[in-house]
Amino acid sequence: MALLLAVATLSGCEDHGPPAAAYRSWKDRLVVAAGLRGVFWPCYVKEAETKNVAAYASIPFDQCFRMDPPRRWRGVWRNEFEGSRFCPAPAIKCSFYSPGDRVWLDVSKHPDQTLYAVDFVGRRTAVKGRYGHMGASDHELIVDRMISMRAIEAPTEGYSTE
Repeated sequence: MALLLAVATLSGCEDHGPPAAAYRSWKDRLVVAAGLRGVFWPCYVKEAETKNVAAYASIPFDQCFRMDPPRRWRGVWRNEFEGSRFCPAPAIKCSFYSPGDRVWLDVSKHPDQTLYAVDFVGRRTAVKGRYGHMGASDHELIVDRMISMRAIEAPTEGYSTE
């Protein structure tokens, strides 16, 4: 264990994930607080093990991170290739470059590169951090129940710069 701590300390690698306070499990909080993410994997559990190999899988997102209670959300959502951005009402435009917190909206099945007006019940991460693709979002929001979703802008090619 001392060797792992020394390697993690001397590696100089930056930790770009959510902060320790974002995790539900004390073990995951400890791993992140100690700077050992990458040596140990937060939110992974061993599923199987053979003679020389262990198989690990991630637990569901809302079981890994502390989440706010469910509430109703309204606003606009931009879904792009490797990107997702929700902008709460009264926003009428939304892109990666829109002002405010970047919120990754987790909608299970959805088409790409379209701006939608959305109304749903969902849970947002309780702690600001680095979520979504490449950790580019401040929060992640899980949709528990979609009330309505309608396209308000035609699909675009590539990333929007609005």
